[in-house]
Amino acid sequence: MNTQGHWLELPVVYNAIRHYVLCEPIPVYGTIGTFALARNMCEDIEESFTCNVIHDKSSTVIGDQEWRWSRTDHYVETLASRVQVGDSSMIFSADTGPEWDITQLGPRHRFIDS
Repeated sequence: MNTQGHWLELPVVYNAIRHYVLCEPIPVYGTIGTFALARNMCEDIEESFTCNVIHDKSSTVIGDQEWRWSRTDHYVETLASRVQVGDSSMIFSADTGPEWDITQLGPRHRFIDS
């Protein structure tokens, strides 16, 4: 999953898949804006990636993982992610501000701070 300014890894992986790994396209989850930026550098992005657009309140199941996203309080479109497997869950957000509430992704979570 790539959001906000963290899309810059996509061109590197794109070229690796096209020229060295030579595998089927891998699934990538990102915003419309993320994919628009990546397409500027990856002329045939669908050769390497299956682009799955996510947005505020999106959800999907990947294997045994349930994913949900929530738009954070940030000046560019940035999504926080919640992944749940059984009774365990994790929430990740790269950037946010005081106007976003983590409970938008669900009430059950524990924080790990380092």
